[in-house]
Amino acid sequence: NAAMIYRSLALAVFVGSGNLLSSTQGFVVRPTTTTTMAGGIARHTAGTPTTATTSLTKNNNHVVSSSPLGVLSSTTLPTVEELSTDPFMKQIGHAAAIVDLLSSSSLSEEDEEFVTNALTAQLSHSDGIRGFFVNYLTGDLAEDSTTTVHPADLDSIPPPLRQAMTNNNNDELLSLACMNVIMPTAMTTMHQDPSLAASSAQTAQRGLRILQSFLTEKDTTTVKKVRTMCKAIYEVATTATTPVEEEKEDSVTTSSSSSNYESDIQDIEYWEKFFGNWGYESRQKKDIAAVMKDFLP
Repeated sequence: NAAMIYRSLALAVFVGSGNLLSSTQGFVVRPTTTTTMAGGIARHTAGTPTTATTSLTKNNNHVVSSSPLGVLSSTTLPTVEELSTDPFMKQIGHAAAIVDLLSSSSLSEEDEEFVTNALTAQLSHSDGIRGFFVNYLTGDLAEDSTTTVHPADLDSIPPPLRQAMTNNNNDELLSLACMNVIMPTAMTTMHQDPSLAASSAQTAQRGLRILQSFLTEKDTTTVKKVRTMCKAIYEVATTATTPVEEEKEDSVTTSSSSSNYESDIQDIEYWEKFFGNWGYESRQKKDIAAVMKDFLP
């Protein structure tokens, strides 16, 4: 379908165990009300935005608009339970409505709090994280949007999203944030079509903003985790063969810091497998290393 815009990247489409769920190396962004994405992923449009102000109220745990003309006039957010438990495919649909809210300049402080709570629930588990970022990192503004810049392209992360990430700064979220930089960066040169390469580059920049935001967290443990992950990725990207087993044996005899050292080795093994699964070659590894270098401790 010529009307479909293919987005590069499989944005961390992995199940919790690390097994590949779907390659989905191209996402299709909605040209119509409902668009089917490569890999059978669908993104649904949310309500029509307007310029009127609005406020949100809770109705049976849903977040709905109380204004007939407001930006959320025809948008009903899923319940906290749905955001917390629904599977990946449904999470992408949930994300569409939330991302449109992040694009709005008409939300009150109370509205932002509701959106923050919704995002906190969605980002509390793997399916929600992946579903949200597939939409957020690869989507376009709706044609009738009241803003001119997609929220993922803003200089700073939208406050509700930033707070939700802070509320859920667990290892899974951080790992997926790293993937959402690695994968589009690699796809930029794996694509033969210039337009697809450009889409990958845009998605990589959006993912990079998310990953960089964790370095400004007040929680130093989060900052350390991000830098440790990025260090492991950098080492895998710059080393042809990593003697993991030899390093493991040596680590047994190290000092009291051995537990941290072994954790680093586990990270290296994980990212080696990740690179192998996706078939990254020297060009992709070079590009990934260049990005990860800025995150080294």
